[in-house]
Amino acid sequence: SFIENAVRYQQEQAGCDAAKFLLSKGIKIAIAGRFGSKVIDVFRTNNVQMIIPQTEQTISKIINSFK
Repeated sequence: SFIENAVRYQQEQAGCDAAKFLLSKGIKIAIAGRFGSKVIDVFRTNNVQMIIPQTEQTISKIINSFK
């Protein structure tokens, strides 16, 4: 399901706070255009698979590729 980024307007630590929020929701996979180095560390530590699509795709197409 889609979860809105509640910390998107934070000036500092937005990436790590978003990552921690998503972990609290129990995510196992994260899809983004890019991941910052601190977020990569958080997700690797928590065994979250990170996906960066190599071509422009809709979220629906990306999700359907997992089915």
